[in-house]
Amino acid sequence: MDETRQRLDVYAAQRQFNQAPEFIRGEAAPRAFQALRSVLDLHLLQEKRSEYGAVQVCLFCSSQSYREILWPCRTVEAINEVLPHA
Repeated sequence: MDETRQRLDVYAAQRQFNQAPEFIRGEAAPRAFQALRSVLDLHLLQEKRSEYGAVQVCLFCSSQSYREILWPCRTVEAINEVLPHA
């Protein structure tokens, strides 16, 4: 998770919004990045031990389901897909 969050922070810092309207530069973009950070803070990796060995699950998704959801969950994967890899 730390890698995804670091990539988000780097992406946010490197984007040039000079030609965007003030609302985007001053309010919308920072709020959007904060929203993504909040989502990543919910979808944390948790390692569980079972009779088959260790498995990595998404803490949030697994708490909302009747079964364990493997990590990275679909939410983290979706964020990872749009962030450039360093």
